[in-house]
Amino acid sequence: MQVATREIEEETGLKLANLKLFNVYSGSPLYEAENGDQYYTVSTIYKTTDYSGNLKIDAVESETFEFRAFDQLPERLFPEHRKILHDYFDGCTEA
Repeated sequence: MQVATREIEEETGLKLANLKLFNVYSGSPLYEAENGDQYYTVSTIYKTTDYSGNLKIDAVESETFEFRAFDQLPERLFPEHRKILHDYFDGCTEA
């Protein structure tokens, strides 16, 4: 969790607290790097509503940040990220 809180603060300016493990995603699809190496991703997802600070954009990392409802997600979204968000919103009564 320390890595997650540090990365979020570095990339967004927000300080997170009371993170709870939401899920771990791994497996398909199989990706292939330019050099031919094949790999799967593993994503460890946490959730919280306990945060402070003001959003700041690091132009190297991001173009914009937005809080959105599930039905307002952008069309251009990685399928894996859409799945994670679907799972979150589908089972979310509180963070």
